[in-house]
Amino acid sequence: MRPERFKYVGYIFSIITIVNLLLSQKGMEFSKNLFTIASTQTSPVYDFLAPLVAVVSLLITSEAMGYILTSLAYIWWNKTGGYSSEWRKCSYNIKDIVLIKYSKIDSSNQIDKCSDFSEDVFLSYFWQRADRSLVEWVSRRHTIFFTGISAFVGFACALLVSWIVILNKDLVWHTPNWIFLIISGALMAIILYNANFERKTARQMVDLWLSTLFNAHMQSITKEIEAQAPKQPISGGQLNKDEDGEIRQ
Repeated sequence: MRPERFKYVGYIFSIITIVNLLLSQKGMEFSKNLFTIASTQTSPVYDFLAPLVAVVSLLITSEAMGYILTSLAYIWWNKTGGYSSEWRKCSYNIKDIVLIKYSKIDSSNQIDKCSDFSEDVFLSYFWQRADRSLVEWVSRRHTIFFTGISAFVGFACALLVSWIVILNKDLVWHTPNWIFLIISGALMAIILYNANFERKTARQMVDLWLSTLFNAHMQSITKEIEAQAPKQPISGGQLNKDEDGEIRQ
């Protein structure tokens, strides 16, 4: 995940937290007083400095917060099985296929250590040798998935933190906060649905690729279709190979 995505997730957390705090009863009073302080002069300026400094600090530390929230998303992913769990849902398990084939060739225990390797290690070894366009296609969908999950975590943590602050500081949670919570919940549901859709699509592509390797009928069908498909010219944005065979943009 690129560093700028950490910042986006951090901004989501900061903005949702600030907006929910300002929507509290005392938060709305603070907003009104902030705009009228110059004319009313009922409150000294330093009364507003602490909240403003807190808001600015929250925005400045957005990238760091985004990194923390994204790390939480990755911890959840790894604790739930990670890529290995994902690949077990495919029609073919390369790890099982390799170990079974090897045991038929050599019954010794020389491959015992490999049996401890994860499904992700086995599949990735062969997957990285697949067509580059397929690898990048799947990689883009996994990036969308992790960005969506990180954004979901950002929303959830922001709502939780702002709720705790409102209760502890007696800012009074009222109707606008409930409305904002409902809207946020709807956005979180959309983000989660889209993230899981991209995750499922990526897995299906890998599963289709595995089928072309281990299913004789799929091998025959895909070769026939590929032979009939028109060859597309390589544009400037696609991957090319130079004279040495190295991939370049």
